[in-house]
Amino acid sequence: FRSFLVVSNKRPTCKSRFPLLKTLLALSLSSLLLSSNAFAQLEIFNKALSATAFIESHTYYGFEEDDEAEDSTIGSGFLLDKKRGLVMTNAHVAGHGPTRSELRFYKQKKLIPTSRYFVDPYHDIALLKVDPSSIPEHVTEINLDCQQTATAGEDVFGIGHPKFTEFQIARGVISGEWDDNVDGTFWTTDLLIESGSSGGPVLSLETGKVIGISTATWKESNIGLVTRAQDACQIWKAIEKGESPKRPLLGFQQLLVNGYLSTKIGAIYDPSLPLQTGDDVLSYDNGKIWDISQIKRLADLLRGFDKQEVELTIKRGD
Repeated sequence: FRSFLVVSNKRPTCKSRFPLLKTLLALSLSSLLLSSNAFAQLEIFNKALSATAFIESHTYYGFEEDDEAEDSTIGSGFLLDKKRGLVMTNAHVAGHGPTRSELRFYKQKKLIPTSRYFVDPYHDIALLKVDPSSIPEHVTEINLDCQQTATAGEDVFGIGHPKFTEFQIARGVISGEWDDNVDGTFWTTDLLIESGSSGGPVLSLETGKVIGISTATWKESNIGLVTRAQDACQIWKAIEKGESPKRPLLGFQQLLVNGYLSTKIGAIYDPSLPLQTGDDVLSYDNGKIWDISQIKRLADLLRGFDKQEVELTIKRGD
């Protein structure tokens, strides 16, 4: 009885451990990657929360003694420049007309007074200014995605104060775009956007950059509308350069072609302009190309333009 068949049977058993070890190693690496990604997302969430503001505005429509002629608004905002104390939000949160606004940042107990620094009614964007010394030390800035890297289907999250809550994080995706050729182009999203969410940042879950501003929602479908960072960047870039972010009055409108804004001249309000309806704008300001797929309004391109006149190269006729 000296059979060693058992020994030969152990060899495949020993060999079978290696795939098992490889599987365990792969699972361990996957767990590490997941933990690393979760930690990175947690950092993005915390930084965005730190930059988010709770805004309370009181707009007065009548005499100061008339208490009923007052409208109170709760909204959101986010810090773009801590050194200068500049907070971006929606124009309808900042208020139109005589308004008193206050805000506080995440984990800040006391409301601090604000003043309107700039209001753009077309894109519904405003910048509020606070005393930089009143901003808590833990509060950080967040950045706009001015490269417009966001795409449909991208994972995003927003921060706001919906339905009597404060500093709530909601996750969703960019569903697509919507353009009514009146108020500009918006991102559409399944993010929760309710009263109190307006003005809050919508950020990429991957980069942590602001891809837009929570602006409105359709109650019938619960689809949210997000003002694109690209439109906010036109304003912000001018401010960073020390230029005026205002849109100039051009004296004419752009023509709608097949229901969409075009580079062609529409109605002309200034009779002194050497233009005709139907003229096609090829370039502006000495040969600069206007890519209408990126910036749909010529007036947006000319923010910060410090001259009284702008040179347009046009094509007339066929």
